[in-house]
Amino acid sequence: MPRIYKRKLGSRKYKDYEEETLLKAIEDCKKPGMSIAEVAKIYKIPHRTLRNKVGGQHSKSHGGQCALPSVLEDVLVKHLSTCADYGMPLEWRDIKSLVKGILEMENIVIKKFTDNTPGDDWVRGFLSRHEDLITQRTCQNIKRQRAALSHDDINVYFEHLRKSLEGVSAENILNYDETNLTDDPGQKKCIFRRGIKHPERAINFSKGNITVMFAGSAAGEFLPPYVIYKSEHLWHSWCEGGPPGTRYGRSKSGWMDSVNFEEWFLTIAVPWARRKLGRKVVIGDNLSSHISHLVLKKCEEHNIGFILLPPNSTDKCQPLDVSFFAPLKREWRRLLESHKVKHPSSTSLDKKIFPAMLGSLIDGMGMRCAQNLMSGFRACGIHPLDPHQV
Repeated sequence: MPRIYKRKLGSRKYKDYEEETLLKAIEDCKKPGMSIAEVAKIYKIPHRTLRNKVGGQHSKSHGGQCALPSVLEDVLVKHLSTCADYGMPLEWRDIKSLVKGILEMENIVIKKFTDNTPGDDWVRGFLSRHEDLITQRTCQNIKRQRAALSHDDINVYFEHLRKSLEGVSAENILNYDETNLTDDPGQKKCIFRRGIKHPERAINFSKGNITVMFAGSAAGEFLPPYVIYKSEHLWHSWCEGGPPGTRYGRSKSGWMDSVNFEEWFLTIAVPWARRKLGRKVVIGDNLSSHISHLVLKKCEEHNIGFILLPPNSTDKCQPLDVSFFAPLKREWRRLLESHKVKHPSSTSLDKKIFPAMLGSLIDGMGMRCAQNLMSGFRACGIHPLDPHQV
C-alpha cells in the first residue's frame, strides 16, 4: 500500500510551535538535571533547533538580512510617526536624510549605502516591512490661493493645540523663531528745505545681516539668543561681550540649518527643559531642517513635545512674530543708527562688535521682553487657550 503524505513531497515541517513555547523550553534547558533531548521531547521541538537556540547559534531572522539593525528601524518608524503627529509628514528624501543622521550619531557605516545614505530600494523595502504601522499616501497639489490660511486650518491647529497643551503650565510652553538683524538703519523723517526733489542723508549701510534665534516662554521667560554668522569659520573675537549664555554658530548661507538647530536645541532648549517639571511643549515653524534623529531623541528623554505651526500662519500664530520682533527691530535700528553716527567710516556690520550691540539691544528692551512675550502668547490664543484670538 503506497504511503500517503500529508505534505507535498520535498517540503519539510518548520516551526510547529509557538514562540512562547520555545522560550519556556530554553529556560527549562538551563535548569539543572534537564537535558536538551528530554526538553525537546516534552515540548515537541526539534532537538537540533533547541540546541542551536541554547547555544546562541543561527539567531538571525530567516531570509536576507536588513542593512539597518532592527532596533534602529524601530527608532526610525517611531520618528516618522512622531513627525506626522507634529503635522510634518516626511518624504522619501527626508527618510534618507534621517537614516544618515541616525547612522552618523551611532557611528555605524553601512557599506551597501552610498555615502551612508540608503537608496530608493531600501526605502521601498523599509515601508513594506512596516506597513502595519506607517504608510505612504499621495498628497494633492493645490494652488497658492487655496493654500492660504483658512478657518478650517485654524480649527484643526487649535484642536491639536488643545490636546498637546493639556496640563502644561505657562512656564513650560516655549516658542522659538529666527530673525535677521540688518546693517540698514532704515528710513527716517528729517527736515529739508521745502521743494527739494531728492531728500537724502549720508549714512553708510550695507545689505549684510546676521541671523539670531530667539526663544521665550508663555510665562515671559526670555532664553539666551543663538547667533549665526555667514562665514566658513567662527572666530573667538566674534563671540565676546554678548548677553550672558549666548551661543554662536556659523553657516555658509548665514541662515539656520540642521546643524545649527541641533546645537541650539542641545545648548539652550534642553537646559531650559531640564529646569522644568512635567511635560514641556516647544512651538515653532514647519521646517524639515528643525527635525533630526538627535532632536527627536532628546525630546523623548526630556518629555518635550513639538507643535508645528500651520503654513502661512506665522503672522497670526507665532508669538514672537506677533508682538516681539517689531519692537525688537525698532530698538535695533535706533542702536544701529547711533553706532553709525559715532563711527561714520564704518561701512558694514562688524562681527567683532555685534555681540556687544546685541547685549545693548536686550538691555534696551528690558522688561518689555517678558511683557511682549506674554502678550504674544495671549494674542495668538496659545495661553490662555482661545482660538477666537486668531
